[in-house]
Amino acid sequence: MKKRLLALALAAVMLFSLGMVAFATDSSAADASTADSSTAAGDDSGALEIYIVRHGETLFNTKSLVQGWCDSPLTENGVASSGYVGAGLKDAGVTFAAAYTSDMTRCIETSGYLLDSMQSELSPTWDKRFREMNFGIYEGDPSSTLREAYPDIYEWETFAGIEGGEDWHTFIARIMDGLTEVGAANEGGDGPVLVTAHGMVQVALMFYLSEGFVPSSEALPNNGVMIVTYQDGEIALKSAPDKSYLEKGMELAGVEPVEASH
Repeated sequence: MKKRLLALALAAVMLFSLGMVAFATDSSAADASTADSSTAAGDDSGALEIYIVRHGETLFNTKSLVQGWCDSPLTENGVASSGYVGAGLKDAGVTFAAAYTSDMTRCIETSGYLLDSMQSELSPTWDKRFREMNFGIYEGDPSSTLREAYPDIYEWETFAGIEGGEDWHTFIARIMDGLTEVGAANEGGDGPVLVTAHGMVQVALMFYLSEGFVPSSEALPNNGVMIVTYQDGEIALKSAPDKSYLEKGMELAGVEPVEASH
């Protein structure tokens, strides 16, 4: 699979776990980002769809603290929104045949609430390859501290990595290894697969799989859903992170949108 290098903005703000994650895509990626019922129900392409869902809002999100391999529980809002995204997926006709999750508490909790709202009896498999990026000595620090220390963090092709943590190539390699194994285990199965993971996991996949992706200042909320496909050993992007399932679930519950921390 051909990997295309991306032009990244030096002035990009920190994303997701760092307290200010966001996405902007070129027109082709933007077109792909709208998930509708036909996408949710699958198509006849033969490719396995893997839905990658970011965890719900956490305590550290509300405090703008760096949260990679350190952990914090979901807030009340995070619990509720995890249920809403599940309801939105169910309404779109999605029925997962298998489920996987990062082994971090915030993802395990999110997957539980999401699957409960879908009335699914699946028990997710924990997989540490879907963990958030390791932010090394900056774990638990204010997000601004990490931004100041590594202003070039999103120059992913050349970034040397965080002291005590990971570089982009190491991070992407473990994510792709996990997704490839999940794909091979479920290809030709009974339906799409759920992977509950993290904001920077979605960012890394956008860097690696899309063309023309750059960070922006428009934040994507927790519980955003992106879709990748697996076929014949290849992972490809189907849709960029999208909040339509969350919004649909809130609409079904008669709940007004609430601005969440990132």
